Amino acid sequence: MRAEWLEDWLDESIGTATRFVYYDYRAGAGKAIDPSLASQMVIQIVRRQYNINGTTVALAKKRLALAFRVLSVWQDQPYLCGDQLTIADLTAAALLSPLALLPEYRESVPWLFERIKEIHLICGEPLPPGLG
Repeated sequence: MRAEWLEDWLDESIGTATRFVYYDYRAGAGKAIDPSLASQMVIQIVRRQYNINGTTVALAKKRLALAFRVLSVWQDQPYLCGDQLTIADLTAAALLSPLALLPEYRESVPWLFERIKEIHLICGEPLPPGLG
């Protein structure tokens, strides 16, 4: 039950927060990741479509800070819920992996990205950008 609740919360709240912070970064300091015109146009469309601005990004950063507190159990145990891989681990790894490209998060929550790497390796999946 806890795994399903955590998966739902991650999907509904934290996935959106990740998207807001990621696209804000890509529009500014992270523009060099892919400075092509097509990439920058997509980023601007997404920012307009989701109303990504300074206020919404600040709220998203607060949500991510809460998420890191909730997920901090990952620092001391390999899985979020119990002693096996669950939908919560998969969801957290998938939704938070874009943050690996943002130095702010790579420096402040390095344990998160170690767990994301481990989950990808367990699943036999390639590492996401920023973790390879």
